[in-house]
Amino acid sequence: MSDTVIVDTSAFYAMTASGDTFHDKAMAVFRRLVGSESRLLTNSYVLIESASLIHRRLGFQVTQAFMDSVMAIVEIVWVDDLLHRKAWDIVSRRQGTRLTLVDASVMALAQDLSAMVFSYDQDFTQEGLVVVA
Repeated sequence: MSDTVIVDTSAFYAMTASGDTFHDKAMAVFRRLVGSESRLLTNSYVLIESASLIHRRLGFQVTQAFMDSVMAIVEIVWVDDLLHRKAWDIVSRRQGTRLTLVDASVMALAQDLSAMVFSYDQDFTQEGLVVVA
């Protein structure tokens, strides 16, 4: 396992929303990851999902602050055709489950990079990925 950590929507939201159940824990984990010089990244599907969720629930100003901070700290992997197809293959193999294309894109990227996932979504643990939470 590498020192690469993919940040998922649930972790971004927990860090951004002070009223979230996992807020304090997420902030502590994030500070630890930054302090350990882990490679933090996310993908463009997660970024879009996170920004949309934060905007809908917390407003534009919070979304703007989130985007400014993410772009400064977290590396963005832009989903290309190959990553999209890998994610869609994961979703297709699990017909009828609640697995989203966004979650599958995180799984595919984590598998490609042998990375851990910073998330509060239990689906990643159930898929056998190492989750930092």
